[in-house]
Amino acid sequence: MKTIYKKLFFLVFLSVVVACSSDDSTSSDDDGGNTGENHTYEIMLTASGVQSEYSGSMPNESPIAIYVEDSNTGVKAVTLQFSHGDISTTTVLILGDNGQPLLFDENASSNEASHMSLNTSGEGTLLLTTGNATLANFNVQEAGNSQGQGGFASFTLTFEGTFANSSNGNNYEASGEIVVNPYAI
Repeated sequence: MKTIYKKLFFLVFLSVVVACSSDDSTSSDDDGGNTGENHTYEIMLTASGVQSEYSGSMPNESPIAIYVEDSNTGVKAVTLQFSHGDISTTTVLILGDNGQPLLFDENASSNEASHMSLNTSGEGTLLLTTGNATLANFNVQEAGNSQGQGGFASFTLTFEGTFANSSNGNNYEASGEIVVNPYAI
């Protein structure tokens, strides 16, 4: 599984380094997103009756989601990574045969469950211990390589579950939606 993570992070790194078109126009996408349109997120955390909400709109200046299908293992995964305002996330969604993310489970091996972490200014680093997610309007801008298939991903991710903060012992019930629009290449 380390190989898959290395490939995912390599693609993320590569996407940041690659020179991209400066075309700022947006165009309609058949899968519900608009190419070049801002990404959005709404995340609600609740602990001990106190709610914290994080929402925003991020410029679509570089890809924030990468899809990889490992030709050796058959594992299909999406990596989502962004930092905006008071929140950042690193999310690895391992996709099942139905194209939907496997359940979040901190006790499962890395290729048998999806994984998500949030880092917030108010709550610190949180790890999703149990939960589920769904993908809608999933689309990949294909870019094959010698290790398998991959490309920039766009989708609407809806999730819910329990996050744990190991530094203070608090658990947070969370739900959210992240919209990743197609990247204008």
